Amino acid sequence: MEDVVEAEDVVAPVDVVALVDVVAPRDAGPPPVDVVALPRVTGVPRIDATLKAAMRAVYLRGQAAGLRAAVFAKIGDSITESQSFLTDFGPSSGTPSWNLGSYNAFEPTRAYFDATLVDAVHSSFDRPSLAAMTGWTAGHCLEDGAALLRQELTALRPAVAVVMFGSADVEVTELATYRANLTRVVQIILAANVIPVLSTIPDRTDSPTTVALGPSFVAAVREVAAAQRIPLVDYWAALQPLPGRGVSEDRVHPSLYRLPGGGPEAAYFTPAALAYGYNVRNLLTLATLAHVRAVVFNDGPADP
Repeated sequence: MEDVVEAEDVVAPVDVVALVDVVAPRDAGPPPVDVVALPRVTGVPRIDATLKAAMRAVYLRGQAAGLRAAVFAKIGDSITESQSFLTDFGPSSGTPSWNLGSYNAFEPTRAYFDATLVDAVHSSFDRPSLAAMTGWTAGHCLEDGAALLRQELTALRPAVAVVMFGSADVEVTELATYRANLTRVVQIILAANVIPVLSTIPDRTDSPTTVALGPSFVAAVREVAAAQRIPLVDYWAALQPLPGRGVSEDRVHPSLYRLPGGGPEAAYFTPAALAYGYNVRNLLTLATLAHVRAVVFNDGPADP
């Protein structure tokens, strides 16, 4: 049996100003802290003193067990498996294919997590995950004793796991079952001394069922994060002001920016690009990694 984390409420995420190191990255752990204020990004977790203490305890146990501070895992469905999620930040893309725009203060975070290769050619950003698959529900992640999730955590030895399930569940899973399955995924990650960063899901508007049930599934993600005392990325909230609420024409997956006359650019953070769902998720994930690293890894100030 895995360790079960006792429930305790935490405050829902709000806009925060994160802090980040600006020295060269290394795998041995966070370098000495030299911090600068970062841009505000809607949906970044609020890490108050209570949440910081809980996650710092997880982090320190993980470091003592040999986990790698400069490595994170990606856990989820097709929206996480997609080549549009974070992969442009990794070394396998060849020449740099990102444009941070006015968010260049996040470059040290990108460089920090990109500096450690997790296999011959990939960093955390672009390594295909064993635990992110098209059509996956939270229940699929738990099949065979959560074998693929456990394999991914063992292979990477990450300090953080970015988790998003629900876009497939909303069509096929009872709400109570979804909540229980998502809780179990989180507990397995915590038992491995890895910090789970849980994300709300985009709106899915391809059927009357998904339209009707979507809000309750978003609420369930928030409830699980609060009960398990883990950071919550409110991706749903960040998407609401966008055209089509950041969802593509298939009404399931996030939309994606394309250069005029060119190809897709998921790692562009220009004003035009940030009208698209994948671009917003990539910015939000990078900002969240920066905030977790500053507050939890480097023992920086908690959010008020």
